[in-house]
Amino acid sequence: MLGWWFITTALAAPNGIAVASATDIGSLVPLFVQNELDAALVEATQQSLVGAEFRCRLSYVPEIAREWEWSKDGLILSMTLRDDLTFSDGHPITTEDVAFTYGLIHNRAIDSNQRGYVERMVPGKGPLVIDDHHLEWHFTEAYSRDTQLAHVGTVAILPAHVLGELDPRAIAGHAIVRDPLASGAWQVADYQPGTRLVLEPNPRYFEGRPHLDQVTFRIIPDYATRLYELKRGGVDVVTDIDVDDLKALAEQPEISLHRRGWRSVDYVAWNLKNPLFFDLRVRRAMAMAVDVDRLVDDLLTVEGTRYGMGSVGTFTPELCDLRDETLVPLAVDLEGAKALMVEAGWIDSDNDGIRDREGRPFKFTLTTTNDNKRREGAANRIREMLAPLGIAVTVQTLETNQFFHRVEQHDFQAAMAGWSAALFVDPSRMWKTGGDFNFPGYSSDEADELIARGLSTHDPDRAAKIWQRLQATIYADQPYLFLYWMDDVVAVNKRVEHAETTIFSAFDELQRWRLRVE
Repeated sequence: MLGWWFITTALAAPNGIAVASATDIGSLVPLFVQNELDAALVEATQQSLVGAEFRCRLSYVPEIAREWEWSKDGLILSMTLRDDLTFSDGHPITTEDVAFTYGLIHNRAIDSNQRGYVERMVPGKGPLVIDDHHLEWHFTEAYSRDTQLAHVGTVAILPAHVLGELDPRAIAGHAIVRDPLASGAWQVADYQPGTRLVLEPNPRYFEGRPHLDQVTFRIIPDYATRLYELKRGGVDVVTDIDVDDLKALAEQPEISLHRRGWRSVDYVAWNLKNPLFFDLRVRRAMAMAVDVDRLVDDLLTVEGTRYGMGSVGTFTPELCDLRDETLVPLAVDLEGAKALMVEAGWIDSDNDGIRDREGRPFKFTLTTTNDNKRREGAANRIREMLAPLGIAVTVQTLETNQFFHRVEQHDFQAAMAGWSAALFVDPSRMWKTGGDFNFPGYSSDEADELIARGLSTHDPDRAAKIWQRLQATIYADQPYLFLYWMDDVVAVNKRVEHAETTIFSAFDELQRWRLRVE
């Protein structure tokens, strides 16, 4: 049996730390970010126009942009950029770089993750360059100013002088996707695919040198190996700790556990193009048969402490103003669920334990990834909970990239996945008819109208009422089997001080992290 012991210095530079990552780097170009690690590395290596703070709602602070103001009608946002910032090669950061970055997002030949950010910008004026340090953003309609600022301010800015001469379609395959020209506190010093990525300080960063000399991200796909490396001192940080391991880790004097807050949510998406899931009564019946509280007890509770809570939507509970205490999950009611199935025409005509209708048995495949023990465990428990309802579920696990490719192509029956919820409100990509992240194929005139109204409402209190109604509308329609929010836990060796593991990132403000002085 492996013992619990520590090496005083983790396998990194003497004044460095090592982080265990479950996945390899996808892309460090913000347009193509594929996972939470990519997003954290983009934040460490590159700057955006504005920074953010969070206390129940986002507020914004200057970064590349030092000031901004709106026109009275909310249709134009003017910005002034700092004139003393450069990329790591010494080239100044100017409005040309901002225009280039957003030009790529506008370009439909580029499959950008931020496409939804520019939908309400006037073509050719999103942004409009005035001079090297002044620009304007023109919008087709006035909408929530916080969301407008998130759309224009939170994308890391790319260097036009490096990428501007490339065919835009070639950028996704350019070396810069894993070795970006830095504008943030860190720059990539070394990248070995499938093995490690090493960050070192960017000497041109305007706020000064980070405290650490090096941060090494070791690619370790196997969770048990990541945990072993933490125990032996081979890494200093492991994210997404399973609750089953929390008690033992908490007893180790060299490890601290950090709770990040309610940002991650798990769900099952029903493919609403599949006839099995057409009928709302069927979707409600399945929600009434699945005991989410029991899932939280089984999968997200240790020593009486719950690291999960039931979900009724995809707006994080951390957005305090959007909470609606009257919106509660459907009660577990197996008999009521059976009655709904009969009402929808699903009966067990041949007494084989599986409901059928017009000769078709109610069977489906629930697909999830093969690298997440919690989701696989939840999928199997859901299979067991739906069996008494007369529904036969086959659980299928796929390699992560294959799984998400199929989900994006709507090539699934039911899919268990999760979101890292946005901290600003723009549900259009997820819930608007035709939204690119609307994986179930959900379509509701009422939801579309509420999304349009909510985004066009400037007053946060009035907007909150609209967003609460939207959550109630979507929950009533049950396009997802809404499961639970999770309070993610990060394990950090106590030799690391000022480790900020926050709602923003497991590696927030990495430039402020330092080693304990003995």
